[in-house]
Amino acid sequence: EVTPVVASPPPDPLATFRPRLADVRRRFDTLVRRYGQDQLTTLEKATVAEALANAAGAPTPELDDALTDAEHALAEAERRLGR
Repeated sequence: EVTPVVASPPPDPLATFRPRLADVRRRFDTLVRRYGQDQLTTLEKATVAEALANAAGAPTPELDDALTDAEHALAEAERRLGR
């Protein structure tokens, strides 16, 4: 008798990054709601956008760096805007 092989789904390559991605999105959305997008610098917005864009594609080693940069940019925006 042949036992059918059941393929397990591939592991989620973003699994280790999902909590950080959710935090970056939440913090960005909070800043935009509270202060408006115009109060964020172009660099802050671009840095967060880059991290989210990296996550939309296949995870790369650069995703960790991009998330770290986004976290730093958000921390600076929060500090600057008096959060």
